[in-house]
Amino acid sequence: MKKALLLVLATAFISGIAIFLNKFALAKINPFLFTTCKNFVVMLFLFSILFFKREFPKFKSFSKKVLLKLALVGFIGGEIQFLLFF
Repeated sequence: MKKALLLVLATAFISGIAIFLNKFALAKINPFLFTTCKNFVVMLFLFSILFFKREFPKFKSFSKKVLLKLALVGFIGGEIQFLLFF
């Protein structure tokens, strides 16, 4: 229960900071460009976790169809919904 509570609080803290910073970024940058860059940074972060945990060979074993579906989920769930919001 303690771990779950810490994760919830960490998520709320990170979300609060992200919303605050996004307000300033979107005032200066095109929202489409901002969203694309933000999602690209997240992708690099996730790939670096796979690489440093030496889990990348498992990821490379995915078929092209599975990778395409993952990319589609990221595009629809991360890019399109944010752009439609604005």
